Amino acid sequence: LPVPDASIDALISTNTIYFIDDVFAAFSELNRILAGNGCAVLGIADPDALRAMPFTQYGFHVREFDAIVDELQRAGLHVEERIRAGSVDFPYWLLVARKSGVR
Repeated sequence: LPVPDASIDALISTNTIYFIDDVFAAFSELNRILAGNGCAVLGIADPDALRAMPFTQYGFHVREFDAIVDELQRAGLHVEERIRAGSVDFPYWLLVARKSGVR
């Protein structure tokens, strides 16, 4: 991204990771641009609910919840909150992440 290191205080991304081939690279870039106490919130659909939708078989990377958390952590981000929301028919998660070592 054409953004200086540690220049973003807060970021919200919803339903974008399905279109990214290399989420580790994307999360590493997120770690680079987040300020020291910056916060990122990622909205992701429940993978089982997402797989049940017919359009997700075209160009979507449906990833398991734990795999997403693992990639965030591998990129240097700590998931401090995992909020399950949505409806019974379409549950989703909000992941609140900060740089590792920052609370």
